[in-house]
Amino acid sequence: MYVAKIRMIEWVKDKYLTWRTGKDKRQRDQEEWYTNTVNYRAHDITDMFKNFKHVIIVNPDLFLDLSHPFGWVPVQDAKQYFYPVRALTKTCVWRFERVSWNQWDSRWHLDEMGGYDKVFVACNNSADAVMLALKYA
Repeated sequence: MYVAKIRMIEWVKDKYLTWRTGKDKRQRDQEEWYTNTVNYRAHDITDMFKNFKHVIIVNPDLFLDLSHPFGWVPVQDAKQYFYPVRALTKTCVWRFERVSWNQWDSRWHLDEMGGYDKVFVACNNSADAVMLALKYA
């Protein structure tokens, strides 16, 4: 009886949050993981992807489907490395950023006013990093 009551409370809480945010539990879990893993308020790429072993700069013409009408979307072949195809703990992440190279500390720094547009892919799996670099760099 007690377990059923807890499940009912969790179900009601999930329905309320889905109604309130417009996102289901899977989307909320993915956003929470992304917020905790990727430091999108960082000043440089090294700090942004500090929880990942490998950071690769990919060619946006090869990596992104630029014909998609609703923004930047990875090509169909690249989607196999990202969530929801992979579990959150084994997934890769990508970000489109405007950056400039700082020769003094040898890092890409975020630069909203000038610099270059780059697509960065970060992952922890060495085999995925090699395949992403070979296909899209």
